[in-house]
Amino acid sequence: MNMHILNHLVDDIRISMYEEFQEFMQMADTILSDNLKMLDQMASEHRAEMEDHYITIGDYITHLEELLSKYKGDTDVETQKQTKRAQVNLLKSLIYDNTKATVTLDSSALKQLIRLSSASDSASSKQHVSFSVNLDYNPQTLGAGQTVKYDAVLINDGNGYDDRTVVFTCPVAGTYMFVVDSLSYPGIWLLLKVNKKTVGFIHVSSAHKGNPLIQISRTVIVKLKSGDHVKVENLRNNAYVHDDLYSGFTGVLLY
Repeated sequence: MNMHILNHLVDDIRISMYEEFQEFMQMADTILSDNLKMLDQMASEHRAEMEDHYITIGDYITHLEELLSKYKGDTDVETQKQTKRAQVNLLKSLIYDNTKATVTLDSSALKQLIRLSSASDSASSKQHVSFSVNLDYNPQTLGAGQTVKYDAVLINDGNGYDDRTVVFTCPVAGTYMFVVDSLSYPGIWLLLKVNKKTVGFIHVSSAHKGNPLIQISRTVIVKLKSGDHVKVENLRNNAYVHDDLYSGFTGVLLY
């Protein structure tokens, strides 16, 4: 009897301890789970902050690298220019003696100077633009506001002149020289126009007696932007422009 009671008490104690242990484990799991969630949230927030920080640093480093590369490129270009100037000046001193005002024939130095000068010229003039056009074998009688149709092309480097529209379209910005010449009767007024602006007049006075054909010419130097249009336009009615090589329109990029 006593042994039976003792065993029963032991079982009760064991069950009670097991239940308490289960409650403890559940509580521990809950606390651990909550802590893990909190840690995971903190890690996510920290990770996002670090990623933003790294992106900011990365952008800043990229910007610094770009600035450094640009500065290095500019420095390299300026260094090359200074080196070339020094070489040219040295070669000039070998060829030309300033104290004696005499030229010394040093063929190797002279050849190198010519080569450097040619390379410098070719680098500075990246694109050649020039055209020269005239009337073919058909003289023109023009109305007011009509464009002179130069339909015979002698040269058109850079393809700026269009013989269909009879207009020169500037392919590269720079300073240009234009020459307009015409064999015409007195009373003619021709306009050299850049876009809608008149930059030059060509005129033969009506005071000339006998109505002889007179050769007239006008030269203009202007600055153009890429895409500017240049043409020769008649001002008044019944303007006569002689054909063949007597009347033409020429333009060239100077620099």
